[in-house]
Amino acid sequence: MNCKGMALTALMTLALISPALAGEAFVTKARGSTLTIDKGADDGLEVGLEMVIVRPPEEAIIHPLTGENLGSPEIELVIGQVSMVSARAASVTLLGAPLLGLRPGDVARFMTMEEQMVMDQEMTTETAEKAATERNQIRSDAGRLARNISSIQGSIKSLERAIRELRRYDDDVVKPQFNSINRQITEMRDELGELRTTVSLLNSVPVGMEAEEGEAAMSEEEIAELNRRISDLESKITAATPLPTIGADTPPPPLDGMEPPADEAETPFFLQPWFIIVVGVLGIAGIAFFAYMKMAGGDDEDDEDDEDEEVVEEFEEDDDDDEIEVDVEEEDDIVVEETS
Repeated sequence: MNCKGMALTALMTLALISPALAGEAFVTKARGSTLTIDKGADDGLEVGLEMVIVRPPEEAIIHPLTGENLGSPEIELVIGQVSMVSARAASVTLLGAPLLGLRPGDVARFMTMEEQMVMDQEMTTETAEKAATERNQIRSDAGRLARNISSIQGSIKSLERAIRELRRYDDDVVKPQFNSINRQITEMRDELGELRTTVSLLNSVPVGMEAEEGEAAMSEEEIAELNRRISDLESKITAATPLPTIGADTPPPPLDGMEPPADEAETPFFLQPWFIIVVGVLGIAGIAFFAYMKMAGGDDEDDEDDEDEEVVEEFEEDDDDDEIEVDVEEEDDIVVEETS
């Protein structure tokens, strides 16, 4: 029973998926493997034409396992081929064993040659249209892909151009700026080192005074005073330098394109600019050192002055005592003389 139900299900599925045939004829007689149908040459049947014998729907098919109502489909029983044709009848020979016993009333479905040619032409036309549609779609996709590729290539070229400009900007602008910044930083470091050295020299103890207490440090006012004195000294040196005057013996200035005449006698070395500059620098250094030593030794001189004042006061007190004693002795002498 289960095998029969499965066979019916398979036949129903084949009937549903089988192509629809144009012509139909009813079986009038069934004898073994030969059938007689009610259509002939007038309906376009020819010898060798194949047809499908089906059982028309009668009762609903119930699934043997689930009990589901599968409806009343047509059941394909067997495939046959026309062996003899008359005007209004034809004999069909079965090409295999039928699934069920054939009986009058079964339906034979077929397709004539003309209908087959029309179907083939329609199929060819449909296939050509489908192929043309696919070709157009492929062309459209190829054109869109080509446009996308062109756009991507343009973007790549723009990116390469931007990278080249960025490299050129880096070489022409960024690197020189970085080099300039590095040089400025190096110069600032050198200046800071020199400034530290100068400050350490200003705050250092002079030679021969390491053991003395009370290290003297120059205040801002003293530094300003020292700078003022140095400026005054520079101005005096500049004012003291004699300016050359144009006299009768002075040769006229050379004209354009002419070389000046050679001097008959060289200027003395003590009037040379380098000699004046060296003397000025040495004078400024001497004044600075003198001022610094004077400021550093100010406290020691104050201490010595205080000690000298104390010694003088003690000496004056001793002198007063001696004078008093002398006066007393003189008075005693005077008294003795009167008594005698």
